[in-house]
Amino acid sequence: MVKYQIGGSLAANVATYVERAADTQLSQALLQRSFCYVLTSRQMGKSSLRVQMRHQSEAAGKGRCAVIDMTRIGSQQITQEQWYQGLAFDIARQLRSPQQFNIPLWWHSLGDLSPVQKLSPFIETVLRDDSIHPQISNTPIFSLS
Repeated sequence: MVKYQIGGSLAANVATYVERAADTQLSQALLQRSFCYVLTSRQMGKSSLRVQMRHQSEAAGKGRCAVIDMTRIGSQQITQEQWYQGLAFDIARQLRSPQQFNIPLWWHSLGDLSPVQKLSPFIETVLRDDSIHPQISNTPIFSLS
């Protein structure tokens, strides 16, 4: 018996997921480390596509994915600094960052740099540091939101 789901993301590898040509195109573009953006109207499968891409890349050992919910970080009554640091925290949490790495301490050690200038080296160096993240240092990192 096949169960149909109305609304919400379909789990990876469910029989009711309909693979489209765009799935293959997105998968190939992500593996080539291209910037990708999926834009379509509501209830067209964007979240299910995200689930499929994450599952495929991680199952094949071709990349790690961080799923970022921008509404979770918030936008009211927080500073730019808090917003960007929250983004870094969520990325690290999604990639199963070891607890010994102190994001707030590292973040504040960069001093008066802008939040964007802090986020870039976080992604480029901290997430790639073998001693901190041996499980992801040699695999592509995708950010899906």
